[in-house]
Amino acid sequence: MKNLIVIINSIIAAFVATLITLTGAFLYMLFNGGGEVGKRTIFFKALFFDNVEKKDGTVKLNFGVENFTPIIIVFAVYVVIFIVFFQIYNMLKNKQDQLRKEINHL
Repeated sequence: MKNLIVIINSIIAAFVATLITLTGAFLYMLFNGGGEVGKRTIFFKALFFDNVEKKDGTVKLNFGVENFTPIIIVFAVYVVIFIVFFQIYNMLKNKQDQLRKEINHL
């Protein structure tokens, strides 16, 4: 049961971390273009931003996800990192509780 909670918490944390990473990468790409017209990609070509200037002077903007594979790989890596982190945290917490019980019995 405890391992299931660790896995669920790791998946939730990895989802949030992946969203934060994608948002940061997209904002970096968006504001680091220098006013260029055309298509730009970032995050291993997973996200794209395309701005096209029309004949009437307006600008058409397109953005989105072009390739899901890098996103899934990053999500899986985050899941593994958080599982290891939560397991280490639980081991240290158990050791701390054990040491407190030993001190209270002395």
